Amino acid sequence: MNVATEHTRIRLHVVPASVGAYPGVAGAFVLATLPTGEDVVYLDDQLKGQVIDHAGDVLAVRSAWESIQGEALPLQQSIDLLTEVAKSWS
Repeated sequence: MNVATEHTRIRLHVVPASVGAYPGVAGAFVLATLPTGEDVVYLDDQLKGQVIDHAGDVLAVRSAWESIQGEALPLQQSIDLLTEVAKSWS
């Protein structure tokens, strides 16, 4: 869990399975702010990854992220759960 605790710019959130369908099940993405201040999205699927910088598309992903955060456990609860699960695997 060093990534989540030592890198303040990285945030891990767990969405409980009990939530059911939510925008995050559409696929993984990374929402990032470049040093220039521009927001971009990295989408990854089985065939390829792609960087999206079109403002409307970035806004749509940001909206999905905000919806996902509304369903996710708070940051510390997510870290605690991930740490607990990782310990059970070792």
